[in-house]
Amino acid sequence: MATVTEKERTEPKSDEEKPAPPPEYESVTEHTVQIGDKTVAYRAVASTTTLRSEEGEPRASTFSIAYTRTDPDQDSARPLTFVFNGGPGSSSTWLHLGLVGPRRVDVPDGPTPPAAPYRVIDNDASPLDVSDLVFIDPVSTGCARPCRGAASSRCS
Repeated sequence: MATVTEKERTEPKSDEEKPAPPPEYESVTEHTVQIGDKTVAYRAVASTTTLRSEEGEPRASTFSIAYTRTDPDQDSARPLTFVFNGGPGSSSTWLHLGLVGPRRVDVPDGPTPPAAPYRVIDNDASPLDVSDLVFIDPVSTGCARPCRGAASSRCS
């Protein structure tokens, strides 16, 4: 019986067998959030982006969510904060829905949290009132994956 190495399994044998790059997706929605005494209007854009090698070959698909303030009196010189999701040690849920994002999980005080499903409320401590936010899943975290043949692990 012949042994097949990981490289042989993941490397396409010809141009015709090369997998298509992953599709890029984008979802855009509009919202408001109460931060302190301000109502902040913002746009949420969740999207995937294909990262390519210098030769143009797809290497990975990353995932990001951008929150940009849309109030008409906001100028284009707003600060931009990048937040990188992923472990090890903790789910990015707590970074996004527990600390920085415009909405957060409502976790009451006390030793025992309530059972799921959890309620999501405005995050009155989000920095979105003073800075636009971009949450990025680095490759192999969250929804970001290497392309087939680009790494030893084969994610689809």
